[in-house]
Amino acid sequence: MTKAVAGILGLAGALMAFSACEKKEDSYPDIPEITYKGINKAHIQVGTDSAADQGDWYLYYDLVDGNGDLGTKFEDAEMRVFLIDTTTGTEYKFPFPYIPKQDRSGKKYLKAYGNIRLSIPEFFRLGTGVASDTAVFSLYILDESGNKSNVIYSEPVIYYR
Repeated sequence: MTKAVAGILGLAGALMAFSACEKKEDSYPDIPEITYKGINKAHIQVGTDSAADQGDWYLYYDLVDGNGDLGTKFEDAEMRVFLIDTTTGTEYKFPFPYIPKQDRSGKKYLKAYGNIRLSIPEFFRLGTGVASDTAVFSLYILDESGNKSNVIYSEPVIYYR
């Protein structure tokens, strides 16, 4: 191998190593994307005075929004988080919480984790004579531009007397 060829290969290797070290900002679509991470309870006994019956049920998710237009308004009363009980069709709507600038990464996009909290006595009720029931929840989010995220689904939640 000649010195010229070795020099060109060495320069090319150095450029590849240098460009590999160059930090590129991550890029994500402007449409929010949520990822299901789980729930805290898949079986709930209701109608008792136990601590578990009086507690809360959580659905956990991760979120990425490419243009970061979620949680930018301090007193945003717009409903942006939609939780649907797919077995009854009941829809619950929530505003997206405000995320102050100092808590954001300084990037254009927003990456976050979140949860939906439901009070067990309020949301998991059985009708008279019904011994048990099952719920599956779906969740989607609308950003401030009106972009609708994908829809995620919980695993089945069985609640019983």
